Amino acid sequence: MELTDSVIDQTLRRDNRWNKRRLRKSTHLFLDDRSIDGLSGALSAWPSITYLYLRKNTLISTQGLEAFKNVTHLYLEKNQIATMYSFEEFHNLRKLYLGYNCISVVEGLENCSKLEVLHIQNQRLPPGGMMYFDPRCVTGIQICLKDLNVAGNNLIVLTDFVGLNKLEKLDATDNKLENLSQIRDDLSELSRLRSLDLRGNPITKEIRYREKIVAVLQCVDDLDGKTVTDMNRIFIQNLEKCKKAEKKPAIEFSKDIKSLAEHLPPGIRNSITEPEAKKGIASRINVMLPNTPPVQMDMMPGFPKRKMLKKQSSSSQQKDSLSKVSSKSNMSKSSEEENRIDYVTKAPSE
Repeated sequence: MELTDSVIDQTLRRDNRWNKRRLRKSTHLFLDDRSIDGLSGALSAWPSITYLYLRKNTLISTQGLEAFKNVTHLYLEKNQIATMYSFEEFHNLRKLYLGYNCISVVEGLENCSKLEVLHIQNQRLPPGGMMYFDPRCVTGIQICLKDLNVAGNNLIVLTDFVGLNKLEKLDATDNKLENLSQIRDDLSELSRLRSLDLRGNPITKEIRYREKIVAVLQCVDDLDGKTVTDMNRIFIQNLEKCKKAEKKPAIEFSKDIKSLAEHLPPGIRNSITEPEAKKGIASRINVMLPNTPPVQMDMMPGFPKRKMLKKQSSSSQQKDSLSKVSSKSNMSKSSEEENRIDYVTKAPSE
């Protein structure tokens, strides 16, 4: 059956309270389960309708809905809709329900700048198919969408939703999300997300899955139907920060840089560890001071000269000690020779 003005009139007149004058002032139109398979192209405008119910029909497209362009709540669940049209003039649309249809590409919502709720779950997709979001559609609703339901649509990533800055509730149950690190990266961009449901996905079987998800969400208070307290969230996020800090590799320097480090602030001095070549140290300093002449380790003030001075002083001390020892040995030898001479000269006279 095609939806026409007469069908709408009959629907509104079913209650005897309605009269012809009040027909054009009605705000709710209930057309659920009426076997409607299309909308007439000659359908006149119904500007007063703000709530439109077309559930459990056989619609294959949304074409013709422009007659209800002032609608704020649109219910189109359990039809056979495969393509999305006629949403260009729906500037007042706030809630759109398209669950249990045949939609594989979400599109046409670029001008729906007031859309807050979008439920498009459990689409009847072809075998091996999955749902895609037109980037232009995401750009159009990113400033307003707060509630998104994409359950049961064979999604493998959540990258399409990264730009949804106002999103507070996301239902992605019964999909094929299995790359936990990728999902964490995608979710970290949703700074206002408060409720998240990922049940029925492979990632929920990962070890410490719940802690890893909470660690990247700043405001989440409900995960998979379970409450996340503020204390629990803050503890997990602080623990994650500590782990990231421990994984940072320490910068290693050579032993020769320690003498130079004596002239540096305490924080930098304490970060110096073992070991690295002199050339590497010089290159680091040249990078930190690009406008200065290149630094050579032989010209660096502090430690080469000190080492040379220490070596010179130590060598001079060794020489002095050797000279003293040699002089003592020479003196002892000369005294022995003198005693022998005296003994030889004195012996005959005796």
